[in-house]
Amino acid sequence: MRNDQHRLTLLLEGRPCHDDMSGEAYETTVRLVIDGQSLQGCGRALH
Repeated sequence: MRNDQHRLTLLLEGRPCHDDMSGEAYETTVRLVIDGQSLQGCGRALH
């Protein structure tokens, strides 16, 4: 997504991810890029 001031990209990958703080396993690796700054974490389906 892009507007006149910001660019946002959300990438979801169907590969395992382990939360470093809790040790919990998740089914999805998530990466969010905001204006060139990359953040990575884990996720799961909410349905």
